[in-house]
Amino acid sequence: MKNSIKDLRTNSFTLWCLLLIFVVPVFTSGCGSRGAYVAVPFSPPEEFSDDGLWQRSEGEPSTADNQQIGGFFEQNPELVGSPEWTGTPEKYIAKGSSSDTRFYWFSGNEENPSWNALEFSGRSFRELSGVGVPGGNQPTY
Repeated sequence: MKNSIKDLRTNSFTLWCLLLIFVVPVFTSGCGSRGAYVAVPFSPPEEFSDDGLWQRSEGEPSTADNQQIGGFFEQNPELVGSPEWTGTPEKYIAKGSSSDTRFYWFSGNEENPSWNALEFSGRSFRELSGVGVPGGNQPTY
């Protein structure tokens, strides 16, 4: 009888060790699941080409820029508060022209960027939008 109790304890200990050997890796590995996907934010290009060469301007839009942008939103009040038009726009200036300016509102991430833009040439303007990097795909007007 003593041998059977001793054998039972030895077998239980062995089973317990084997169980730990198989169970611990399952709980510590997360069942093979990968880490959470992290989207890399889109970084606007320093310059690009479409209908000419456009170069990014440093700093915030000026008071005159904000007046032009404000005039656009006064004419298009339905766009105020739209997620595609929120935040501070990136300003681009056409190389070789002092009056051609674009303001881009970027959204999406590095893999799937999209944008809306306003192009001002003197007092006239046009609205642009597109997917991808500006200049990489044809914009939609």
